Amino acid sequence: MLPKERFVLLIRHAEAEIDHGDIPDPERGLTAKGLHQIHVQGARLADGWRPQRVVASHAVRARDTAQRLAPFWHLPVEAVVQEALLYEAQGADELFNWLRTQDDDLHCLALVGHNPLLNWLLEMLTACPSENFPKGAVAGLRLPCAHWKDLQAGTAELCFFYLPTQTPAKLRKADLERRLSQQIWQLLHGFESLERPDNVREAVSKQVEKLAKKLEPILPALPNLALPEYVKPFPAPKKAPALTKKAPRRKKS
Repeated sequence: MLPKERFVLLIRHAEAEIDHGDIPDPERGLTAKGLHQIHVQGARLADGWRPQRVVASHAVRARDTAQRLAPFWHLPVEAVVQEALLYEAQGADELFNWLRTQDDDLHCLALVGHNPLLNWLLEMLTACPSENFPKGAVAGLRLPCAHWKDLQAGTAELCFFYLPTQTPAKLRKADLERRLSQQIWQLLHGFESLERPDNVREAVSKQVEKLAKKLEPILPALPNLALPEYVKPFPAPKKAPALTKKAPRRKKS
């Protein structure tokens, strides 16, 4: 019997070298800060969902991010699969249609890609505006479908949104804001039409920020989705997997 839900991790690549026009964009490597972001997020994700497959774009910064995250999930770097659409797609609909072609044996999938594509896909899946998707950020989504081909836009639940920060208050505030925003937009979707939708979007964004600021100090730990057996992680290692050799710095002209 197939499970009635699927899980997706949307991961934007960690910070990369600035584009000075001296090298092709796909060849830009990670910075020292980017490597640190991966270590922070990897240690955090090791205690959470366990993707069965990690898919990255062919760009060095995305592929390297994926390969450095893989050991935290007890996956070999060779398990990272490349998908050109994560770099070349012209819109979220292409990635959405690609998601619907996945094998039903796959319960949890991690996608490592770029903006604005990831942000567009997040908005399409949740039907909730997303102001940004910072480098190194991770969004965890629950998809209420037994078969990937049955995936519908606007039905995903945002279970968490992690910034690549070690500051607990900042991490918690961003996570809370994202979850509150989706809940409010789900309520607003009950209206057949909204007058002046841009004004509504701006109002929701401002009020969510204020509400999160007031709630954050008084709320206990934010609940995460109870994980089914097939996406529970391996026992967390006593020590986080060591990062591989640091990416070489490129000469700037």
